[in-house]
Amino acid sequence: MEQQSLQEHIAWLENQLQQKKHELATQGTPEKNEREIVKEVIQGVGAETVSPPPPMPPLATPIASPIHPLPNDPKESEHRALVQGLVEQAVSGDLFAALKSAENLHNPHLLDEFHDALTDHYYEKLVESRKLKLDQ
Repeated sequence: MEQQSLQEHIAWLENQLQQKKHELATQGTPEKNEREIVKEVIQGVGAETVSPPPPMPPLATPIASPIHPLPNDPKESEHRALVQGLVEQAVSGDLFAALKSAENLHNPHLLDEFHDALTDHYYEKLVESRKLKLDQ
């Protein structure tokens, strides 16, 4: 089941990658490398599933106290474990559910790290799948 889900995700990403390349070519947009396009596709999925929070009003007076970590910023080791857990959820289960889970953490830094990790993982799988297709 896990392998089938991964293959479905890779096939979906291949399709999205081709559509995005075609879209960029027809718009006359400068060429991007595939890794950048894969990241845009992954980020786009997250943006489609959860609407952004409303903008916050500007502060009336500047904050004089030193900057402290955000309350939902996990410690570094917890941060890595959380990102790895989300990647495993995406790979072994449902990519879209993992993206939604990451969005629901409301932590932009963590979300960006998750997008980077997913991009690296799926880009490698896309490259591998193309090699397999060429060898057959």
